[in-house]
Amino acid sequence: LTAIVFSAVGDGARPGFVGGSQAAVRFDGIDDQLSMAAATSPVTVFIVNRMTSTAQSLAGIWGSTSPGDKGIRRDTTKTVWQSGDQNDFAHPERQIYVNGTQTSDFGTVDSTHLLTAVRGSSFTASAATLKNAQLGFYFAARNYAGDIAEVVVYNRKLTDTERNSVESFLSAKWSVQV
Repeated sequence: LTAIVFSAVGDGARPGFVGGSQAAVRFDGIDDQLSMAAATSPVTVFIVNRMTSTAQSLAGIWGSTSPGDKGIRRDTTKTVWQSGDQNDFAHPERQIYVNGTQTSDFGTVDSTHLLTAVRGSSFTASAATLKNAQLGFYFAARNYAGDIAEVVVYNRKLTDTERNSVESFLSAKWSVQV
């Protein structure tokens, strides 16, 4: 088990903290983001989140600027953006689940949900696949508006049984109906 550490990019882009029994990091949808300098090869990503707005076009909850234009983002509504190559979570081969159900939807605004993203089957792992990974940000001016409570990342595609197990654990922990 390896911890992935994200840090603030700068004071002006520092997301807020939402306290209470279900603490989260709040992204303003304008410039807030967290950055991870180390290279990673995420294949299966679980994100417990609550989107507060769909105003930002192509807003990304997870992205990378090196190589550019890779990540998990939605279109101008709340549909998961589909384009990119096999190394992108947006490629048509990818799988997206919201609250345990496979979908192309990004989730409901103002509702806490569990987003699970799995890269396409053509993905070829490389230690330096994503450098400068961002949380709450996806490429230039594509910021996420909402809360992120927890992120769990695997460097391989989980079996359906394993994915269901992680989704069950996170849904119980964060009171999300799966």
